[in-house]
Amino acid sequence: MRQAVFIGDGSRVAAVSDYNPVRIIDLASGDFVGEVAVSTHGTFGGRVAAGGGLLFVSSRSEAVDAYDLETLAVRYSLPGHSTDDSAFIAVSEAAGLVATGTEFWAPERWQTRVRLWTLETGREVGSFVSEG
Repeated sequence: MRQAVFIGDGSRVAAVSDYNPVRIIDLASGDFVGEVAVSTHGTFGGRVAAGGGLLFVSSRSEAVDAYDLETLAVRYSLPGHSTDDSAFIAVSEAAGLVATGTEFWAPERWQTRVRLWTLETGREVGSFVSEG
């Protein structure tokens, strides 16, 4: 397993591993209760986060997809992300924001690009670059 996150009230977990779909596990029963097939290339380097009734998944598609936890359908996608293992996703329900980021090589140094999106619609509301 590469990463796991609690969903909602903490009764479920979303787990991602290399070359498998993201699986949703009910903690009381231990049963798989859903899965998200994120790409034909697996989820190597993928990340997951949850909040606001959504499951955010990055994969080799160069986007972070926001899946509705009720239907497991994509509600919106956040484009422009690296497929590298350095990607991250963070959700603040209190602020109504999603932060995503990737590291990239700029001339002579690593930099990190952080982008902010609204949790409700996935509209980009800001970004900044910092030296790593």
